[in-house]
Amino acid sequence: MSFKQYCLGVIRQGIPEQVLQMAFFNREINDSVYSLDYKISSRALEPRFFLDMNYISGVEITVPLDVCTVVYETDRSMLMRVPDEALNGRYIINVLNLVTSYDFDIDIYGSGIDNVGRRAFQKEVRQNSFMTTAIEKISGNEFLVNEVISDFSNTDVKILVSYSESFSEIGNGFYPDLALTAMKAVELYIYNTLIIRKGTAHLYNGYELGEVDNIINSYSNSFNEYFELINKKTKKQLFMADRTRMRNYTRLCFGGLS
Repeated sequence: MSFKQYCLGVIRQGIPEQVLQMAFFNREINDSVYSLDYKISSRALEPRFFLDMNYISGVEITVPLDVCTVVYETDRSMLMRVPDEALNGRYIINVLNLVTSYDFDIDIYGSGIDNVGRRAFQKEVRQNSFMTTAIEKISGNEFLVNEVISDFSNTDVKILVSYSESFSEIGNGFYPDLALTAMKAVELYIYNTLIIRKGTAHLYNGYELGEVDNIINSYSNSFNEYFELINKKTKKQLFMADRTRMRNYTRLCFGGLS
């Protein structure tokens, strides 16, 4: 099951069907051509929750610098472009840093380091050899390197990109907590959509207020609750769900080979 499907399932179980129908369908203009799941996703999740997921987190990837194109170069800087195929349909959120690697000539017999240890040592040094060169995203797929680099062969650029359309980067173990934030985003949409209609007695489709009125009122603080979840909980969950960033963070804090 995909992340989107899981979120929609939680939403359909957590919010009464009648309330969802009232918020997402308007039979007065016969807009029933699209399914309820499609409307929830396109109207409540994509413009709010999925957008915020990319703003507060995203996914870290590494792109070899030698696959990037030099747009123009001065004596002090270079404007470079990441090819679309390296991003797999995702857009760049931020450009983090450059990482360089070296070949090591280690005497594994004289040093007491076996082949496994040698490979681990090289991997560790590569992961931690961050260059201090200042880089920044300019626009689209382009970023500025404030240094002229003559040899790209041993240099990578670490980039923060958006999630894929399927959110396949998120492990199943993070689905339940993230789905609760998704449902809060839908409650926010429902409240903003129905509160005015309720106040003007314009709850259409022949529905009576009754218990529906209490449910809508219970969402009155959904705006604050949603952003509290996003800032205090969801941001941390998405960071932990990114295995690359979590591995780098653990290495930075505790050291050791991984």
